[in-house]
Amino acid sequence: MQIIVLLVGCLMLLLPLSSHAGRRDERLDLVKQFITQQQANPLVADCAAHASFVATTLPLYTRIEFPDGALDNGQASILPWHQQPFNNKKQRVKVDTIVSISGVGYRKAKRSKPDVLEFRCGYSANQLFAFDYNEPKPASVKHKTVRRIKRTPQRRSTPSTR
Repeated sequence: MQIIVLLVGCLMLLLPLSSHAGRRDERLDLVKQFITQQQANPLVADCAAHASFVATTLPLYTRIEFPDGALDNGQASILPWHQQPFNNKKQRVKVDTIVSISGVGYRKAKRSKPDVLEFRCGYSANQLFAFDYNEPKPASVKHKTVRRIKRTPQRRSTPSTR
């Protein structure tokens, strides 16, 4: 009986590791796909794979796509960051490289238009340390300006007597 409990305990500890390893393998496959199909730089491909994973775990998006050319040197950028903080908000970690890419996010709401998303990844010694993207704001509702028309008092007509 104790052996069974021990085996069940070990399996419960290993299951999260195997699912984590599965996600890591999926990410590596996506990186390879971006490198081979879109000729992306390895850092750009890594950033795109991370963006695909993170954005689709949020309740807003079902998938992220990177149109042809979005990951090539003409549109994606890799900038030296010289051990400066990634941003001035929560992620003040110092990085030496910033990768910026654009993608398209497809919302879970079927009738909505896709969002253009800008992703930024911060790397230090080629390891991802920071990530952010623009969160689209809901479309503002434009209220029509209603002009009030002054009504001139109208005379009530009285029924004419015949």
